[in-house]
Amino acid sequence: MDKEKERAAKGRPNLKAKKDLLLQQYDAFLTAQTRIFTLSRYIYGHPANEIGKRQETLFLDDILSFSISAGRLIELTALKSFSNNKAKVALQRFDRSEGFVKFVPSSVANIGFLALVNKVIHSLFLHRLDDLLMEQQDVVARYELLTRTAAEDRWHKYAIRPVLMVRSDSENELYVVALKDLVGASALVMEKVIEVCSDFRIWLETDLR
Repeated sequence: MDKEKERAAKGRPNLKAKKDLLLQQYDAFLTAQTRIFTLSRYIYGHPANEIGKRQETLFLDDILSFSISAGRLIELTALKSFSNNKAKVALQRFDRSEGFVKFVPSSVANIGFLALVNKVIHSLFLHRLDDLLMEQQDVVARYELLTRTAAEDRWHKYAIRPVLMVRSDSENELYVVALKDLVGASALVMEKVIEVCSDFRIWLETDLR
């Protein structure tokens, strides 16, 4: 069976006519993914008020661009099933038992990557949280909590990576995912997208174009 017949048998569309669109969407995705990856490695800080506001605005732009372009690439390459079944993102839940916010794995099943980006696109609420002590406004209390946690050698347990909080417009449940997990799942999906496109000699990676 030649490659054209093999692709047809797998139900994959012919992508040759959509090359320009695929390249455009991949470039938009890669830019947003890179910025989100940078944020996913940032743990804790208190930027100045105006800087913090601008960071939040830029992040919201990036997470929406990331989600929209990823969704389009998945749809164009007919990888919906793969994106939901093979690329899972771990859900987190809040724990306020010690007077400040930390995150622990949720008892709820993981969510598929495509399902999550669709929730982001149609969300009523999006927020990036990287402040471990977001509910403790008193500076002295913050310092005491940090000192106690460090002294007990538990910082590694509570020093979470930044998370994304999502509430979709179709349900009242709040989804919380670590940005590093979101980026990791997206990398897995994009490897498959690149593989599918290469069957049509469409090279998404810039150094191969």
